[in-house]
Amino acid sequence: MPKSTNSHHSNPTLFGSFVQQSLFIMDFLPDTFWKLVVAVFVLIGAVVAVKVGFTFNINQWQESKRKRLKEKLQAKCPHAVPIKEGGNLGLESSFLSPSGTTGWVCRRCGLVTHDMRGATYMLERYLNNPEQYIKQDRAFHKVHKKLYG
Repeated sequence: MPKSTNSHHSNPTLFGSFVQQSLFIMDFLPDTFWKLVVAVFVLIGAVVAVKVGFTFNINQWQESKRKRLKEKLQAKCPHAVPIKEGGNLGLESSFLSPSGTTGWVCRRCGLVTHDMRGATYMLERYLNNPEQYIKQDRAFHKVHKKLYG
């Protein structure tokens, strides 16, 4: 048989090699694509972590936590202290009015109020139900321990 002079048919291995390389690239593409997607997400996560790391201020966070605990302490405070009167136990309001001011300050939690009606009502309620005072005082001491150690 005579040899063909047509150049593109003369080397069948070159054409076959091109097809094999194309198939190889198609097999390789999805694997590389998913690796690329994962790499992009890892990079985005790293950028977010670095941003959070630089903007997080431990002192600001501790001050915020302390402020929340102080507010919780004031909410849990019974604003009363037990007293002993001639052999009997009673309760006394823990609010004091510093001279020259119109506000009342709780000497246990530091809460400032300008209206004593609520405190008087709570004191009467605790006198009628001492178990409620004990429960409230325990809750107060629990938060106090968290705040002041």
